[in-house]
Amino acid sequence: SHCSPKKAFVARQQQTQKTRDCRSKTISMDVPLSCYDPLSFEVMQDPVSAPSGHTFERKHINDWIQKFGTNPITGDPLTIDDLRDNINLKGTIEELFSNNAELREGIEKWARAMKELQRKVDENDLASDHVLHRFTCTMNKSIMVDPVKADDGHCYERRNITLWIDSRRRDGLPLVSPVTREAMESDALSDMPALKDEIQAYLGEWVSQFDAGEKTRSKEEETDRAVESVGKLNLIFDVFDGLQDVLLSVLDGWEAPRVVVVG
Repeated sequence: SHCSPKKAFVARQQQTQKTRDCRSKTISMDVPLSCYDPLSFEVMQDPVSAPSGHTFERKHINDWIQKFGTNPITGDPLTIDDLRDNINLKGTIEELFSNNAELREGIEKWARAMKELQRKVDENDLASDHVLHRFTCTMNKSIMVDPVKADDGHCYERRNITLWIDSRRRDGLPLVSPVTREAMESDALSDMPALKDEIQAYLGEWVSQFDAGEKTRSKEEETDRAVESVGKLNLIFDVFDGLQDVLLSVLDGWEAPRVVVVG
């Protein structure tokens, strides 16, 4: 069956609220749905609007346009030059963060934790039997948030495999597995709720551990700085100890200045 960019977006949009709920549970926050990019499900930092009035994160809509040349919602032709900064929404998001330090801290903590976890995957800094290997997309080894199983039997992040299917259809190419390159009879994707729940539980625990580790590292750095300062003072004292005889000779008979009041 044909899977158009429009259909791809609709399928992706249906997962927005679920993904938002998962992240809200992890960082114990809530952000208005209008602040989320409909392509990546992430809170936008640089929102831009299409002539249709729909708003996207600049980076993600740029990537979509380069792949498809269309508006992912309407299917109409769209170029990067058609995009305009959404100043009002950007101001709303910035105000939301400026008035809620806890919100900003929570989202930034999530981003730092995920970046570090992805680094471990990318650098193979994991045991071969580590559970995290089951949580990565077969296409690009990214950590999945919304895992699905395709007709080839492999597990993918929904957005990745959907983009693959869309690109094959757009270019008029036969649908094949991105892993085996063998023909896929269907573009149907099966939800994997059990794996998704397992991933979310793992990520929630990871973010908590990462946060605790950051606090420990911060305390250790403060201790290291204190030790370094004491070490520098000891060096200074050692120099003065070596000059003790010279100082005594120079200061022999010296008296502190006195204030003399006349009259």
